[in-house]
Amino acid sequence: MKYINPRTTFLLFALTSYSAMATTVIPPNHCAPQVQSKRYIDSDFSSKYPRSVIFECLYDCNVNGKIEVVPSIRDVRVHNMDEDAKLTGCQGVQVKKVTWGYDFDKIVPFYAYATDMKDMKRFAFEFIDQKNKTEEELLTILKGTLQTVSSAYRVTGVSNFVNAAITLEKITAELPTKTKTLDKYISEIVHSHGKIPPVFETQGLILANINAHAAWRIPSHLFVR
Repeated sequence: MKYINPRTTFLLFALTSYSAMATTVIPPNHCAPQVQSKRYIDSDFSSKYPRSVIFECLYDCNVNGKIEVVPSIRDVRVHNMDEDAKLTGCQGVQVKKVTWGYDFDKIVPFYAYATDMKDMKRFAFEFIDQKNKTEEELLTILKGTLQTVSSAYRVTGVSNFVNAAITLEKITAELPTKTKTLDKYISEIVHSHGKIPPVFETQGLILANINAHAAWRIPSHLFVR
């Protein structure tokens, strides 16, 4: 059963979202949801929090100037009404706080790799070339982030942190033009199916940072859970 706030007019939402889709420009290698495509697969809105909500949306993805439609499933865990409103929408749908709760705000296209949806991840890794402007921008941001982290690790004087800093510095030295060392550690995350060693270990510190800050480059659709 779908939850619809009694004071939210569905027709108004539909007209607003269709209007937004008509004006949404999808950048290369990005995707935007077809808002009215959402369908619930396994959800019980009558059960108490926390509860799981599984649903599917269709996404329009710009691949080399051609729009490809990609169905993708989201599986989220919600703990309260705010999360019900914010987390149970198609990725790229932004809501806003209003007097009666939440309402549709706008559509924000997202980089196809930047998702936790397995179907979308698979599509990105199979059909979107990683040599693109968005990827370079993200790798540049990653370089700055890891430089900040490695500097903080070094000043601790603790051997595990210092050793982790040395590896992170090696990764940042290659970015954004090369990703050989980064990809080596991403392969380790994939090999362990996303299981990160304890963060008090050198390896755990390294992989935890990559898992957190370079999540878009990790082919999590390959994880076996």
